[in-house]
Amino acid sequence: MQRLYYCTDCHGHFSETYGSALAGAGSPRSRIRQILEALNDGLGVTALRRTFHVSKHVLRLWQERVSTVKETVLLYTLCPQFLQQHLH
Repeated sequence: MQRLYYCTDCHGHFSETYGSALAGAGSPRSRIRQILEALNDGLGVTALRRTFHVSKHVLRLWQERVSTVKETVLLYTLCPQFLQQHLH
């Protein structure tokens, strides 16, 4: 289940993926991340579908959406390692 947030200014409710590449994905980021990490680690599409009960269409949709922010995710992942190496 996705976490919902309440804005006291506009009195609106927003999901945790609002405004992100995964907005409207229908699943929490943690679940999407877990599934895409398993795919990246080599688990096949058929095994993913069986294990996580997700369709090929949904997997493809999530991959397409995440690929639009690939460079940002890479920088976000590498930045802490880079800073740790150069600040110690």
